[in-house]
Amino acid sequence: MTTPAAPNDLRKVRFATIEGVAREDLPLAYEIWLQDIYRAPWATREMMKLAALFVRYMSSPTAMGFSIGEIEVAIQLSTDEVRKTLSAM
Repeated sequence: MTTPAAPNDLRKVRFATIEGVAREDLPLAYEIWLQDIYRAPWATREMMKLAALFVRYMSSPTAMGFSIGEIEVAIQLSTDEVRKTLSAM
């Protein structure tokens, strides 16, 4: 007997592997991932903000690491909200 899927189990990952994806394909992968997040029924406003921040970060040729504190400031969320959103994503 199977149990019903939890809401988080309904999420779909479009790119299960990056095998065969070249560096020049990454902007398209970012765009598809971001669109998937925006259209997902399970996505929250915080997830959308965080996903957009990640896409901007990954698209930057001079990307440096950033901390939870920098994420908090950039998208104006508390530490707990950032952690919950990262966990849900």
